Amino acid sequence: MTRTRRPAPALPRRSALLLPFAPLAAGCRRIGGETPGPPDPPGGLDGAWRTDYTDPRRPSYLSDLVGVSADEAWGVVLARPEHPSGLLHLSAGRWRREPLPGRYDDAAMLRLAASGPDDVWLYAVAQPVPWLEQPVDKPRPVLRRHGGRWHTVPVDFGVLSLATAGPGQTWAADERGILRHWDGRRWRKTDLPGRHLAQGTTVVRALAVDARTADDIWVAGTQITWSGPEQPAVLHGDGRTWRTVGTPTYRFDDDSVLREETAVLTAIRALGPGEVWASGTHTRHHEDEEHGGPQDEYFRLRWDGARFVPAPSLPRSPDVSGALPLPVPDGAGGQVHGGWLRRRADGTFRGIGAPAGTGGWAGSPTGPTRLQVYLPTPLPGTRTVLGAGRLSTGESAQAVVVRYDAP
Repeated sequence: MTRTRRPAPALPRRSALLLPFAPLAAGCRRIGGETPGPPDPPGGLDGAWRTDYTDPRRPSYLSDLVGVSADEAWGVVLARPEHPSGLLHLSAGRWRREPLPGRYDDAAMLRLAASGPDDVWLYAVAQPVPWLEQPVDKPRPVLRRHGGRWHTVPVDFGVLSLATAGPGQTWAADERGILRHWDGRRWRKTDLPGRHLAQGTTVVRALAVDARTADDIWVAGTQITWSGPEQPAVLHGDGRTWRTVGTPTYRFDDDSVLREETAVLTAIRALGPGEVWASGTHTRHHEDEEHGGPQDEYFRLRWDGARFVPAPSLPRSPDVSGALPLPVPDGAGGQVHGGWLRRRADGTFRGIGAPAGTGGWAGSPTGPTRLQVYLPTPLPGTRTVLGAGRLSTGESAQAVVVRYDAP
């Protein structure tokens, strides 16, 4: 009897685990590699971030940040155990703190999704459940803001990832890897290619979803087969039909499969027509690391119009999240990668400087304070990108929001 291996735990979208970056092969980085020294910016700087908001609580941490219009954004601040967590709301040029609209336990990692000011979603990330097993945790609340108020959306499943393209066009990957669609009234399961496990077929588990428009939906995750390790999977939908998109195969050894070897995609982002990125992890049984051999790795993929291919490695950075960062558009034809790097429209890279008074980037040996910037999010229709930040002073840290205006 063939045993179905459990996929590696899905990392949260735009993971906030911050680790140093040292590129390997194209688009890959070892998990837990050595810390590189702070690099010189490639080709100089294209401006700098500036501090937009500093949370007064310590410790505090921004678990998500999303821009919903040219002058409005929402964030989630986790500040336990000393202080209650809450929301941040940017409106009319001012950040305001608001209480959480739903009840979440202390373990909840809260995320946001939005298609505009009147379609903002708040949810807690669930833990993935092995295929063919039933969830044991009670589903946590899912809320949607429209009409100036937060409303509870009924769910009977845990949410791994959620994306919305507008009212009635919301998609969620549940804790079992099943894709769900909210039509404005109820959730419906979506049949994806290869859902029936039989010899010679593949089961696709959805772990991340992004919906750019109602007819441009992307799903990323893992495919489980009868033979060989689990491999990355991507599907593209137009709201009616789905097709499988090609992805690379990851193996540590060409001649054998290591114990519990797994390659999964845990994040996907559609920046625009023809511009789609995904990131994931390639892991094996951790007890085997004690005996040497290859290390686990992160990887990034980019759609070339036909299939996903390994993305070129980024220049070294002292401030890139552990899961390789997916870019966001900067409104000027370029992209912001992670916290400190800008890719111009011509494909060349430039650095983005740290805000004044922060002591520089984390990983830098200078300054009493150090900054990490993650979760970049554009303000639609502008050249402004907001970023969630963590400002460390000694053993304490506080959440900050930074702002970058692309030249």
